[in-house]
Amino acid sequence: MPSHQFLHSPTGHGLHGGANAQPIFVDDHSEDDAPDTHRNAPKPDPVCLYGLVGDVARAGSEGTEANPYAIAANFMAYLSCAIGRGP
Repeated sequence: MPSHQFLHSPTGHGLHGGANAQPIFVDDHSEDDAPDTHRNAPKPDPVCLYGLVGDVARAGSEGTEANPYAIAANFMAYLSCAIGRGP
């Protein structure tokens, strides 16, 4: 199995069109499950997880490998959609 995939058909009639269009390759990094250990990776402050959002984030990440800050961001997005713009 190749380690890359075409974004469009190799016949040249894909996203960019034209007879001279070249296929674009996308590397499949599904084997790379290592956490990001870059020296400049952001380190969020635990104070960000307070109140109801913090409770939900800690409960969702407890016993799993889920990032509590990602859960908090998703929960805030969910709440904003659920509440809506109405009065």
